[in-house]
Formats: sequence, structure tokens, C-alpha cells
Amino acid sequence: MIARDIFQDFYFTGYNRLRTRENANSESRQTMLTLELFAFGRLEHYDGFQEQLLPLSPRELAKLKQLTLLDYAADKVSIGYDKLKPLLGFSTNVELEHFLYLINETLVQLKVDAIAQLVEIETITPREVLVEGDNTIPLELFSKEDVNSTRGLIKKLDSFKKDRILKVNESLQRQLKEVDQHGINSAS
Repeated sequence: MIARDIFQDFYFTGYNRLRTRENANSESRQTMLTLELFAFGRLEHYDGFQEQLLPLSPRELAKLKQLTLLDYAADKVSIGYDKLKPLLGFSTNVELEHFLYLINETLVQLKVDAIAQLVEIETITPREVLVEGDNTIPLELFSKEDVNSTRGLIKKLDSFKKDRILKVNESLQRQLKEVDQHGINSAS
């Protein structure tokens, strides 16, 4: 029997492995669909399939919001509050900031700029990837096209890396201009 604690663990990402393990057939259909949701879904999917899933506690919803953020931020370097609040179901900046501080340093490391209302993604643990094999349990809530594949994951990570390099280069260029400007001003 799968313990409900795994739906609250902000460091856990092995939901698909739990779906496909040997004794997964002994789990209820609701539990199996909830595992599928946590492996591949987002908060919006919970809202759409809620009647088929286990009811989630506030802490379990927070975990699903964390996974939603991981999915959304996989190919981004920064995200504005205006995008995150509706995505994660928050109505105020304070609620969003409390949540971000709660999950920071778990599967995601981020910086919150409350003044600019911006979240910078420093590192992120990728969501699970569907790997088909002999004991893969078929997806019920999602199609193969709706979930991460290895090719899609590589593409997202490559895009994230390119954006990161571009941002570092821009920062270095600004700093060099400031140093040059300071040197010119000092010489005068």
C-alpha cells in the first residue's frame, strides 16, 4: 500500500516508478490515477479530473503546485508574478511568495524579487519522463503526447542552458561597461 506521505514530500519525484512497480496492481484506481497526476500532471489537471482522483489535503495541493511550477519553469529563466499566480491558484502576491519560500531549496532553487514581482529560476529538477518498457502501466489521464518524453526534456534543458548563458553574458557586458565608464570618469 502506498503511503499518502509521498504526495506531501517536497523532495520526492518518483511517482511514475511507484505506478509501475510490481505491486502497483493492488492499489485502488483512484490512487493509481493520483500517482499518474503527480508524475505528469499539473494543478489544472487536478481541477479537470478531481472526481476520479483522491481528494488532496492542503499540503498535497502545495506539492502538486510545486510540480506544476517545475513543469512550467523547465524552459524559463525568470517568471513574473502575473503568470505564476493564476497558474498556481493564488490570488495575492503574499500567498505566492509564502509558497515560493516554502518550496525553495527543494526540487527548485529560485530567487524571489518582490519589488520587481519576478522569480528567477536558478536550478530545477526535471519532471518525470515516460519511459515505455515491459512493465509500463498505460496512461489513463494523459496521452503520450501530453507528458514529458526524453526528447522533449533534452530540448527544454538545452533551451534553459542557452537562456542562462545569454543572461550571464548580458550581465558581464553590463559590468564591463560600468567598469569602463568608471575608469573614464576616474581619469577625468
